[in-house]
Amino acid sequence: MGSRTHIRPRVTLAVLALAAPLLALAVASPATAAPANVSVPGDFNSEIGCGSDWDPSCAQAQLTGTSADELWTMTVSIPAGTWSYNIYYDSTYGPTAGQRTFTLAATTAVTFYYNAFFDRFGSSAEDVIVTAFGDFQSEIGCTSDWDSSCARSALFLDSTGAYSLVESSLPAGSYQTKVWHDFGAGAVYGDGGDSPGSNIFFSVLADQTVIFKYDLPTHVLTVTAESPEIVFASPTVAAGGTLTATVSGFVPGEIVEANLDGTPIFTGAVDEFGHASFSATIAPGSPAGAATVTATGAMSDRVATQGLMITAVAALAETGVDFVPLGLPGALLLAAGAVAMFARRRYARTGSGRSLNNVPANGAK
Repeated sequence: MGSRTHIRPRVTLAVLALAAPLLALAVASPATAAPANVSVPGDFNSEIGCGSDWDPSCAQAQLTGTSADELWTMTVSIPAGTWSYNIYYDSTYGPTAGQRTFTLAATTAVTFYYNAFFDRFGSSAEDVIVTAFGDFQSEIGCTSDWDSSCARSALFLDSTGAYSLVESSLPAGSYQTKVWHDFGAGAVYGDGGDSPGSNIFFSVLADQTVIFKYDLPTHVLTVTAESPEIVFASPTVAAGGTLTATVSGFVPGEIVEANLDGTPIFTGAVDEFGHASFSATIAPGSPAGAATVTATGAMSDRVATQGLMITAVAALAETGVDFVPLGLPGALLLAAGAVAMFARRRYARTGSGRSLNNVPANGAK
């Protein structure tokens, strides 16, 4: 077999899916420094003893914490009604989420919180406050393990409707966890959604992204550890065809570049879970044979590789002749031309106006 000249594949890139909004999920990286003071000005302030509503300086509206803390909380009794509030810290209003509203059917003890690590705030009147606690917490910056009040292991509603936390810095090892509601004031859920339930065990390898996902209706927490990976819709693509792929196991929000034997085929940010999907058209002139797709994270330096088989285009396509669909009129004209040619050949063989059926068996004229 003769040697094959290597031609670098030409690729046309088409991105199918990029990052979902990163604020939809708790991605473990600090958003802001811990504040010196935090309060919840709102239209219920006068109901809890303040001189007026929307007063960030009111003593009864101050959350408890210190400048070294990442979680600030306050629990206060609020009467029935529909109420609005915002978060205020260090002489300014908080995240761009802005004003929040909740409705109480009766007088209720409401816990307000500000998570300085994620720059997120909320209350138990709006939704359940979810924390994953376990023996992994000290590895992600909590002061101790099994701490239901640590801000760094909080889960927030993500784009799929579940509560999620994505951790990309856990060292390799075996860990245990559970879920606790409302910073230790609510219920505890373990394996299978049982309360309190048994511990949930999970293992992590080096350079894995760990996804904690909690389904509130079933109280089931799943923990998935993902290594950098590329998955193709098909392991074989014809030259001139389309490669469709998904990458996973990267740090949420980082830029990932994928290349085919050194030729870039995708550059973009992965989503809140460290995933991205893309498609690329393999040039018709690409040589047939084995190729390699490599994806690299710009921030994490994580690398995923996957082999791809490129097949040759059909032989007719290699002649350089372009075929254009004829449609019905073109097909009819082509058929008519074929009939006329056949009749002309018959005429040439039989003589003017004579049928082959009139020729004697011995061939005499």
